Amino acid sequence: MTLCAFFLLLFCITTVLLIFKNAQLKKLSETDTLTGLPNYRKLQQLLKNKNHYKSVILLDIDNFGEFNKTAIHKGDEVLIEFAGQIKTLLQQKAIVCRYRLGDEFAIITLPSTNEEELIQALQKHFHNYHFQHIEHNNNYRLRFCYGLVYLSGDTDHDLNIAELLLAEAKRNRSKSVR
Repeated sequence: MTLCAFFLLLFCITTVLLIFKNAQLKKLSETDTLTGLPNYRKLQQLLKNKNHYKSVILLDIDNFGEFNKTAIHKGDEVLIEFAGQIKTLLQQKAIVCRYRLGDEFAIITLPSTNEEELIQALQKHFHNYHFQHIEHNNNYRLRFCYGLVYLSGDTDHDLNIAELLLAEAKRNRSKSVR
């Protein structure tokens, strides 16, 4: 009887450990390793729940390649700081995700969110924000382009449209006079 109890206890402990390990692996598979934000895979899962969310906004940081010319780790530090700032600013209004692997981010808005006010608040914040990790250029003001699409329920289509709108915004930005 004691041997049976021992194996039952061992089975229970192993099961609990496997459940815990599985949860850890799931979290890792849905999290961007650099920023700690939900990743593209998690973004797609979230967007399938169209009744919970209103729109998706894709952001692309302008001229981000300049940081990577200095040093790749500087660009990473700016992305980490940007991700932290945007996540804090948008609490209760939206979910922020890293979009693929570059300097693009996705914002999934909640039904009560006013997208234009949200974008304006972000632009104002980053116009006044001094990045800690940019010693060589304290006057840098982060700017971004964006593509906004209201969710239709077709995740791939919605993201494709947002990408097209973002690409158009980037083209128009590059033609504008500063």
